Amino acid sequence: MKSYVLLLWSILSPLLMLAQAPGDNLPSGKEISLTIIPNPVKGTKIIVKLEGLSNQAYLIRILDNNGNLVAADKFNSPTSTNFKMIELKKSIKGGGRLQLLNEVGRVIAQSKFISID
Repeated sequence: MKSYVLLLWSILSPLLMLAQAPGDNLPSGKEISLTIIPNPVKGTKIIVKLEGLSNQAYLIRILDNNGNLVAADKFNSPTSTNFKMIELKKSIKGGGRLQLLNEVGRVIAQSKFISID
């Protein structure tokens, strides 16, 4: 029973947590959050809600479980909250990782997601 609980937790914990890292250009105490809609992802379209952004250029990268780049999108953020729709090159089986990079190429936020096909 204990192993089933650990297995379930290892599958669900990425859905419950948003991994955040401080960015070079973020005001003190400001955190960026990423929300992937829908999660679990089905198909090749992902909507990302980004909160806590400053007015600068960003890059979103989506990686599969093997670390291969599946999609990337550059954009400028005029407001602190943005929604971005990203079309994947192919559907991802199992799950992946979304990364947000600032204008100097540093990963400032990331989140895992589950994908079903």
